[in-house]
Parts: sequence; C-alpha cells; structure tokens
Amino acid sequence: MNYLKKYGIDNDQISKIIRAIYDWDVNIDVFEFDSDHVIEILDIFESIGVTNFFEIMVSNPSIFSGSADYVRRKIDEYGNKEELGRLLNDDAYNLCLIGLL
Repeated sequence: MNYLKKYGIDNDQISKIIRAIYDWDVNIDVFEFDSDHVIEILDIFESIGVTNFFEIMVSNPSIFSGSADYVRRKIDEYGNKEELGRLLNDDAYNLCLIGLL
C-alpha cells in the first residue's frame, strides 16, 4: 500500500489503516490489489480540498470498497464542496454529513 505515500501517509499510518480495515471487517483486497480504485476515491476527496487522508481512511475504510460514483454523488448532494472539504479536514467524522459514516 505504498501508493498511499503520495497522500502524505507514512508507514506507521499505513499499519493503522490496515488495523482499521480489519476492525471494520472490510476486504483488504481492495486496498492491496485495486489501488487505482482507492486512488480514484482519494482523488475525489482531494478535489474538494481534503488533506487529512489518513483520518478519512481510518474513520471509515469501507468507503473505499464501494463505488467511486457513490462517493462523488454523496459529495455532490451536499452542495458546497469547499465547505465540505474544510469540515472534513476539521474532523473526518464529518463524513456523517454526507452519509459516509
């Protein structure tokens, strides 16, 4: 999962993400074998100004086993993407505002 380093995630954080994946009972194969899918979703968050990718990933790793279109649609439904990006950077648990937590 070294591809996560592009998003400022270090080895210690990758280990914590792996623990969260198992804690949430999410299939780790998505993270290990479909990096393009995970990257697509991270890029969606990045496009609205999110920078705390580690917190997003440990708060709900199941987001990354779902459809990127679903994530995009939930963000679009919120409306103000700039505000949402700020809220998610303040607290990843604000994912609940768009039904992703």
